Amino acid sequence: MAKPDIRPAEPSDVLFMSDVIDRLLRKYILKDCTPEGRSLLLASITPDALSKLMAEGYQYHVCAAGADVFGVVAMRNAGHLHHLFVADSVRGTGLGRRLWEAARDAICIHGTAPPVFTVNSSPYAVGFYRKLGFLETGPQETRNGIPMQPMRYVLLGNTLR
Repeated sequence: MAKPDIRPAEPSDVLFMSDVIDRLLRKYILKDCTPEGRSLLLASITPDALSKLMAEGYQYHVCAAGADVFGVVAMRNAGHLHHLFVADSVRGTGLGRRLWEAARDAICIHGTAPPVFTVNSSPYAVGFYRKLGFLETGPQETRNGIPMQPMRYVLLGNTLR
């Protein structure tokens, strides 16, 4: 097997991206959602749905070796972390941090980076996002049957709090 690398996602990756995200949603996130929330989340990560998001300008990166996708990250509107999923087989290797940094840095390189990035974390991932430097911005919320913790990340050197 070739060494996995992080690269911009291609349309041909959506089936593999959907598979990785689907497995992780089912294992870690859907149990906390209402039936409506589960349906919404699963519908949002089908290959067709991911293709549509890519076409709308969501910036996806994958960590892949050949056709094997180990992680997926997506940014929306240059400031919101929309997806960040890492396969269990590579969890704890620093891949999640590397994916976040690749997505963040891709925005920064283009000079369009806002001073603050946001994420709506699942309750399961709050600790992970804290390790990346995100902080909670208020209480946990539930939207459309999906529990989430709003968080933000302030770029170094910025005085916003």
